[in-house]
Amino acid sequence: MENDNILNARQFLQEKFKEFPLPSQSYLIFMIPRTGSNLMATHLQDIGFGKPFEAFHFNHTVIQNEYGWEIDFNDPVAYMKQAITSQTVNGIFGMKLNWSQRGTFFQIAHALLGGYNSTLTDMEIFETFFPNPKFIYMKRLNKVRQAVSYSKGKQTGIWQVRKSQSEDYKEYVLPPVYNRAHIESCLEELLADNASWENYLRKNDIQFLEVWYEDLDRDFVGEMKKIYAYLNIEIPNVNAPSTKKQANAKTQNWVDRFVSDTPWLNDPKLRRSLNDGDFQTMYLQRTRMLIEAKERKAWNSIPAIRLKPLRWFFFRGKKKLQQLINSNK
Repeated sequence: MENDNILNARQFLQEKFKEFPLPSQSYLIFMIPRTGSNLMATHLQDIGFGKPFEAFHFNHTVIQNEYGWEIDFNDPVAYMKQAITSQTVNGIFGMKLNWSQRGTFFQIAHALLGGYNSTLTDMEIFETFFPNPKFIYMKRLNKVRQAVSYSKGKQTGIWQVRKSQSEDYKEYVLPPVYNRAHIESCLEELLADNASWENYLRKNDIQFLEVWYEDLDRDFVGEMKKIYAYLNIEIPNVNAPSTKKQANAKTQNWVDRFVSDTPWLNDPKLRRSLNDGDFQTMYLQRTRMLIEAKERKAWNSIPAIRLKPLRWFFFRGKKKLQQLINSNK
């Protein structure tokens, strides 16, 4: 519900920056990579319910090439105006944000709001720029498969493919290669993102609709009906998705290989957390492993520790020599 803080901040924006765009209805998709956000966002775009994409992507060249933006990305006013107008359709604004993009959005928002930064909560800032917002949080249960998908996507740069799209692009894309260390890093990054979002949502008491990739993949129409109801979309039927599923036999092969090649995944406590979808605990367990390994590596590099066997050798030799001298007296 809009309060005086929000209304005053919004008035400040419209007075300082003439013709500042404000949609009538908004929704934000908080997501972790490879959770089906493209699948859902493309569908919402196809039915004319906003045009959600990653407007605060770190790679501005990607945004320029994909959406034809011709702005100075260092100008926060131009950036925010473009982000809002580009993602608003029929007065409805939609946007995707991963964890790092959330930070980029707030940097730009703070630059525009100036002195209001110290008085507004994060939720109030969201509502200042995006009136009447609703929030969707996308997550995925199978974290290893998600990490494999993330590794493949980072290598190919292909995050979604429409069914109507020509496959000529495959001629220009090098096939992804299995790299255990990279998949492990992707898994750790995804766990960190998951923990960060859940802590953030809880800390800011944000009400949201939770959407699981596995539910969307298993019953797209049924899950989208729930999303329609949450967003008050008054369309009776849900069409089949317009994007292709990218997972294939290679994906499962990588999953099996990674599990086999990664001993720490077999830790009983961590495996139980993984199977239960308790990602907060899994993140803490994995972080603990990394901290302990880092401490052990540093401990072993200390001269007093590293030279301990040599010191012990000389100590024993000196002691035996002393005993020998004493016995000959």
